[in-house]
Amino acid sequence: MDISQNNINRKRCRELEDAFQCLKDVDNMYVDNTLAWDRPGVGQAALYMFIEAIVLSVLIILIEMNFFVKAKVNMSSGTFEGHRKETEVYRGARVTAVDHLCLGIPRGECFGLLGINGAGKTTTFSMLTGDLSITEGTAYLDGFNIQTNLKQVQQRIGYCPQFDALLERLTGREMLTMYARLRGVPDDKIKDIVSDAIQLLHLGKWADSLCGNYSGGNRRKLSTAIALVGNPPIVFLDEPTTGMDPVARRFLWDTLTGVMKGGRSIVSHLSQVSSCTGV
Repeated sequence: MDISQNNINRKRCRELEDAFQCLKDVDNMYVDNTLAWDRPGVGQAALYMFIEAIVLSVLIILIEMNFFVKAKVNMSSGTFEGHRKETEVYRGARVTAVDHLCLGIPRGECFGLLGINGAGKTTTFSMLTGDLSITEGTAYLDGFNIQTNLKQVQQRIGYCPQFDALLERLTGREMLTMYARLRGVPDDKIKDIVSDAIQLLHLGKWADSLCGNYSGGNRRKLSTAIALVGNPPIVFLDEPTTGMDPVARRFLWDTLTGVMKGGRSIVSHLSQVSSCTGV
């Protein structure tokens, strides 16, 4: 019996002169306290739902903390970023997107991830940034296991996505300031760091213009600058030169070469062989 039916029966019996006779009819049974333990009260069902909510909440928290992941953290030094047979399987479609990828990238090196559309490059980036869970294997970034130390990993990476994540109502300077704050840059250093990023990517002319008015090339430059804010040791660039003319493309790769010589590892997603020349 549901709560509404219990209320209907209670009202019907109370309106009758012979309420005792009404209660003898099974179809008219009711309780004054809806949360009563005995039927037709819902006390038992309410307790079961409460316990179920606690158990499922704890289970979700444990899954988010990778409590059930048995990963071996065995890292002799933090001098490179490496994968240990990383695999991602799309369960719904039963398609293996990334199959046993294994590589190591030293500090201060630029690595180009080359492949056709649909080869799994963006999926690999999504796994390394924590957007997708890894079906099998693990990866180490700056000495931290992505399966067991995801927050520490995310604090050490800069990411330029394939599609610009820019707020069109903010200026380029405001975007860089916002991301600098999100990365935990001290307030007294934000202005200088933002100015350096603008100067590095030659965005001074458009720094105080709304992002919605930027050209495609300048949007990619700004996204790259955002990835470099805070001096992360590992930088992921997903098609950073899309929409750029050859001169702007060459300038961007020259800039990234200087960044790389500063000791940062750069992993770039490329879909054209010609782009590898710049790398």
